Amino acid sequence: MKKFIMDEEKMKRPLLTKEELIKELRLIGLSRGMVLLVEADSDRLPYVVGGEQALIEALMEIVGFEGTLVVPAFTPELLDPSSISNCPFPYESWEDIRQNALPYQPKLSMPVYGDPFVRQFLRNEGVVRSNHPLYSFAAWGKYAKVICRRHPLHFALNEESPLGRISDLNGYVVLLGSVFEQAVIHALAKYRSRFLPVCVRRLPLQKNTSLFWKDVLDYRMDTAGLDLVQEKMEERKTISYAYLGNAQLTLFSAHEADAVAALCYHSQQKQ
Repeated sequence: MKKFIMDEEKMKRPLLTKEELIKELRLIGLSRGMVLLVEADSDRLPYVVGGEQALIEALMEIVGFEGTLVVPAFTPELLDPSSISNCPFPYESWEDIRQNALPYQPKLSMPVYGDPFVRQFLRNEGVVRSNHPLYSFAAWGKYAKVICRRHPLHFALNEESPLGRISDLNGYVVLLGSVFEQAVIHALAKYRSRFLPVCVRRLPLQKNTSLFWKDVLDYRMDTAGLDLVQEKMEERKTISYAYLGNAQLTLFSAHEADAVAALCYHSQQKQ
């Protein structure tokens, strides 16, 4: 029998119960009925008794079923090797990968490189997931099906995507230890600006019971200009910060982030 070993680094962090977590999250502004896009970096958060599931249940209790939680559940590992920058697999193995890969399946395709929070969220009853092999979103609550129902294959983070619906529903973004510049909501304004380079990605889809690869158009993302967006939102006092131990919590309106980014990008284009 293997010896049970506790993660010493995790045990050195501040310890929080679910009830304490609920109290802290309400202090930053989370409340019942919110549509909330959640991104977490579990390595930066305090040690939560009950782990990621306790954090998920805390968020569910705060927003209630009249609210909605949305979590990015991206699966870049499913891409065709030719679509992966600095692909770690030798070129000679690419055809074997293509022939033997599994198609994207919302219930079964788990994010290999995603945060443990994402994988645990997907296991919860009542969670639905959008049907995009690369940029899927998982959601729970009142608007879960509305947000995940349609997800365009081409330019998959545009205004017709779950991100657009979150903005239309006056949703908020909460970053639990995650970095502002890496928040997925920024893709919405980046896509609308149409100043990103276009690329082609090959995605594994399922038709009947067979795998087939489909080429889709997308933009190649970057984080240029997002420091200015954050600065402008701070000037307008439309972004809130708090701390859980050493982890920064960030809360802001999805629509506000989109609007401020649009203004920033427009002014940059004029220069």
